[in-house]
Amino acid sequence: MDQLNEMPHGRTLFASILLQAGESGTSLDALLLSIQKRLGRANVEATRRLESIVLLSLGTSWQEGDTARFDLEEAQASLRFYAARDLPRPAQPIPPEVREVAFTLDFSTTPALSLAQARRVDDFFRAMVPPPPRSSLK
Repeated sequence: MDQLNEMPHGRTLFASILLQAGESGTSLDALLLSIQKRLGRANVEATRRLESIVLLSLGTSWQEGDTARFDLEEAQASLRFYAARDLPRPAQPIPPEVREVAFTLDFSTTPALSLAQARRVDDFFRAMVPPPPRSSLK
């Protein structure tokens, strides 16, 4: 539930990627390193944010990050971005006695942002979101 709350002066996007395991694919560690290189050394805040999100998302499976392999082309083809404000969520406000809310979201009825829209959100997303394929440029 906390992940759906946007920062006061920012926007929150969710990335959805379907991962297919494969023996000769890319490791999560290699993928993270590639993204960190795109962010560059000057963007320390964004790099820390990325690492935090990855660690929170993986939980205890972070140890498999170097051994598990995934088909990068299939992952890129399945990549979709969603604005947090567009996603369904439990009714608000949550009573103060409730300390944590966890749920599973079905993104199938939520419109995805185009890669171009996601890149325009801010510099962080411009660095993180791959440019649209050349065939879709006009």
